[in-house]
Amino acid sequence: MQMTAAAAAFESGQSPVTIKMVAKAADQRHSQLAERFAGAGLLCERSPAMDMGGAAAISLFCCKAVQGDALQAVLSRSLRQPIVLLCDEVEEIDRILALELGADDVFGLNQNPREMIARLRAIARRVELTESRASVGGERGWVLRPLLRTLIAPDGETIALTYGEVQAAMVLAGARGGVVTREQMIAALYSGRQIKTRSADTLLCRLRKKLARYNPPLVRTLRGGGYYFDCPIEID
Repeated sequence: MQMTAAAAAFESGQSPVTIKMVAKAADQRHSQLAERFAGAGLLCERSPAMDMGGAAAISLFCCKAVQGDALQAVLSRSLRQPIVLLCDEVEEIDRILALELGADDVFGLNQNPREMIARLRAIARRVELTESRASVGGERGWVLRPLLRTLIAPDGETIALTYGEVQAAMVLAGARGGVVTREQMIAALYSGRQIKTRSADTLLCRLRKKLARYNPPLVRTLRGGGYYFDCPIEID
C-alpha cells in the first residue's frame, strides 16, 4: 500500500522531503502520522520492507522498541540512505544505542509530530548539502579541530573557539544532527556542577554569533526542544 502527499515544497526554494515509512503490520497510529506528514508537505510512501536501493528518501522504520529488527535495519542499511526509527516507546539509553550504531534519529509515537517533521527536514537538508558538495568536487564542509580549538568553515576560514565552545560543538557534532536538550548539554559540559540554568544558552549564543555570517546558520535552536547542528561536521 502506498500513500503519497501532494508534491508541494515545504519551504520556498527547497525540494519536498520523501519519507519511506516501513511497517510490517498495519497500525492506525502510523496512518495518522503519515497523514500529518502529508499535510506538512512531506511525500510519504508506505512499504512492508526496507528498500535498500534508494538514497534520496529517509527510511522511517516502525518498531515496538530499539531492539531486534530495528537494530538490524540500522546495521544493514545502505550507507547513503538516512534511517530514523519510530518506536512505540523509547528510553534514553535506547536512543543513545541506536544513534551510536548509525541511526540518524529516533522518534517515539508519543512525540510531537511537528518536532518529528522539523527533524526530518533537518536530516533532508544535511543529505542534500552533502550530495551537493560531493557533486562540485568533494568540498570537505565543516571541520572541527578540538585540539587546536578551531572550526574550519566550508570556505576555508578558520574560526577560533574557546574551550567551552569546543566542548559544546563536540556535543552537537556527536548527536549527528539530533536535537540536544539544554539538560543534556549541561550534563555533558558541567558534569553535575552547580551552574546557572542559562549557562548553556549563553555558550551556544556566543558560538552562534561567531558563525553569524554563514547561511544557512550552522547552530539551530528547536523551540522547546534544544539545539542541533544543521549539517554534518567532521571532527579532525
